[in-house]
Amino acid sequence: MKFLPPVLALAVAISAPGLAAAQSRGFGDLLSGVARDAIAGRRSTPATPNSNEPAPRTEAAAAHRNAPDARLDHTLPPLEGTITLRAGFEPYPLTVSTTSGGDINAAPILGGSCAGRVNSAPNYSFTYTAGTPLLYVLVRSQGDTTLVVRSPNGHMDCSDDYSGHNPALRWDAPQTGTYHIWVGAIGAPAQANILITERQ
Repeated sequence: MKFLPPVLALAVAISAPGLAAAQSRGFGDLLSGVARDAIAGRRSTPATPNSNEPAPRTEAAAAHRNAPDARLDHTLPPLEGTITLRAGFEPYPLTVSTTSGGDINAAPILGGSCAGRVNSAPNYSFTYTAGTPLLYVLVRSQGDTTLVVRSPNGHMDCSDDYSGHNPALRWDAPQTGTYHIWVGAIGAPAQANILITERQ
């Protein structure tokens, strides 16, 4: 597993193949310390608060959980369903249960410090109407997990071991559009929670 030096204790977004990794401790630090470079075109018109219940996962999505594939395919049905969110959504953080891991090694596909084994299908996806300056996606698990997120502009960003074995990503100027989330595993798959929030 790769660790970034303390001076780089923030999540950095770059174009695909991309990565974002950082290290810290505690949930407060996890949210306040994660940082990403803003990408041009991410700002959008403010939206009024609103949220919907997550769509249930489908049998078709479940069938993809262990399907061997040479790529991460955001067009496949997400394993744990989808949700539509607007800026100011509640409750926060939005929490989704999933299982980490899969049959695909993210490292040779995404390069850089992207790590862990993931599914071909995303674990979860959300369509977001931007209007706040920050957006976070985090993973909480007792296992050693990694995180890959495909942003609406197609950038693939990674995080590993931000707080203990928990990864996290932050967008300083989030785009309106769909975010696809993969939760990877280093070692054995584990139960995990995906957290989505706009607040520190």
